[in-house]
Amino acid sequence: MRLAIVGYGRMGREVERLARRAGFEIVCIIKSRKELESRLDIVNAEVAVEFTEPAAAVGNLIHLAQAGLDIVCGTTGWYDRLDEVREVVSRCGVGVVYAPNFSVGAFLMFRIVEWLGQHLTRLKAEVGVFEAHHSGKKDAPSGTAKRIVETLKKSGLKVDESWLRVGGVVGWHFLLSDFGDETLELHHRVRSRAAFARGALLAAQLIRGRKGLFSFEQILQEFLNA
Repeated sequence: MRLAIVGYGRMGREVERLARRAGFEIVCIIKSRKELESRLDIVNAEVAVEFTEPAAAVGNLIHLAQAGLDIVCGTTGWYDRLDEVREVVSRCGVGVVYAPNFSVGAFLMFRIVEWLGQHLTRLKAEVGVFEAHHSGKKDAPSGTAKRIVETLKKSGLKVDESWLRVGGVVGWHFLLSDFGDETLELHHRVRSRAAFARGALLAAQLIRGRKGLFSFEQILQEFLNA
């Protein structure tokens, strides 16, 4: 598979490292929006893997879709414009998969939280969600934490939220619930960015042949059920 890597921060470099090891062909590496707009060879790629920043994401997605590429987007902080991106993706006839977190463990945590929330509501539990990431992560709380909190609130729970940006923490999400004389804890820690990169490369393989906007959860669930 021929890849374009858009964004060359920590995640872009990790995607490149694992992609080369796995036999993907790297057509180009784009380090800025200006470079994205000027690179003509990007049309030779089949899939673009985009890890940039919230302010740039929508413009990047539109540009890549108009170039005819399928896209894997790991940037968060732009989901209030999903409808706008969906319309462009549909018009361009490409496939886009997005996620706040491309780790398979995070996907499993989402599924556990969906089940757990219903029971914690009946137990009238007090619930808190904490997340920590490296000091360079600009959005807070993380997209993953927002998803966990939204799921719990849909179950009728009040949720206390907190987060921390410090050092080189790759990713830690922690749910704490208290009811009666018991405490239930659910943790997910990412030890290396390789977990996100592997998930993104899996998404690049799964998005081929699809048209439209998909969450990583949608295509991963289908993959695991196959």
